[in-house]
Amino acid sequence: MTITGGRSGEPVKPGVPVADLTAGLYAFGGITSALLGRASSGVGCHVDVAMYDATVSLLEGAALSYLATGTDPGAIGNAHFSIAPFDTFACRDRDITVCAANDGLFAALVRAVGRPGLSTDPRFVDNALRHAHGDELKVELEAALAVADADHWLGELDLAGVPCGPISTVAEAVRSDQAAVRNMVVTSGGLPGPGQPVKISSMDDPHERPPAPELDEQGDAVRREFAPA
Repeated sequence: MTITGGRSGEPVKPGVPVADLTAGLYAFGGITSALLGRASSGVGCHVDVAMYDATVSLLEGAALSYLATGTDPGAIGNAHFSIAPFDTFACRDRDITVCAANDGLFAALVRAVGRPGLSTDPRFVDNALRHAHGDELKVELEAALAVADADHWLGELDLAGVPCGPISTVAEAVRSDQAAVRNMVVTSGGLPGPGQPVKISSMDDPHERPPAPELDEQGDAVRREFAPA
């Protein structure tokens, strides 16, 4: 929480339960690995995943920064701990995200927004300098982006090969073309719900799913399956 939020604000919790979800995902990988190991060695094992450990592993750049420098990082808003520009930027109507993680992408970015001279500006000629002058760089880029709406710039940056994206509301995310194509909203028992993100070629991924069973609806079948031989 201390690295989430603006530089001068209070610590902010993530918008989703990161510890719970991450631990579950690591358990998924650990169980799969254990099953594969058992299949090859014939020996089972105990899988131990702690939510605390899972969240520490997600500190990524912030943890690496501290371990390398001994300086405890604070909140930096939507920026990156070591890459610039990698942030949210205001367009005429709303913000977008942009990640120009190397000199080539930065040059493509500034050409696309009509400010090619920024790539040779002494403050911005390499990533270290761009990161050191990140606030100034954001001012320069937002001045260029302010002349048109987000959709225009997303199109231009996409054509230029610069990683970028909209900042979607939850409604926009679940109703997006991408969510539809990937079947990420399904129907179960007449109610909408999240789809399965892991797509496996040999397994169906139907849009319509059966509802959860009623209490003991499948009890007889389950008991038969696990009854002693």
